[in-house]
Amino acid sequence: MVEQQTQLFPNPATGHVAISSSIPLRSIALYDPSGRCILRRRTEGQFLQLDLNGYANGSYHIVIDTPIGRTVKRLIIQ
Repeated sequence: MVEQQTQLFPNPATGHVAISSSIPLRSIALYDPSGRCILRRRTEGQFLQLDLNGYANGSYHIVIDTPIGRTVKRLIIQ
C-alpha cells in the first residue's frame, strides 16, 4: 500500500531526487550499491528533495518509512 502512495522522481536522477507521498513521511535512508547506509534523514510532511551531488553513478535503494509502513525504491544516479 505504501509503495503505490510514494513517488521518486526523476529516476534516473542526476543532481537531485524528489520524494512525494500522499501520506506523511517519517524518515528516509539511502543505501549505496554495496548495501551501506550513506544517508539517513528524519522528515515530516509529504515532500522531500535530496541533493545527490557527490554520489557516484550507480544503482541505489531508498527506504521510505511512513506511519502506515515502509517501502524500498530503486534509484539510479547518473
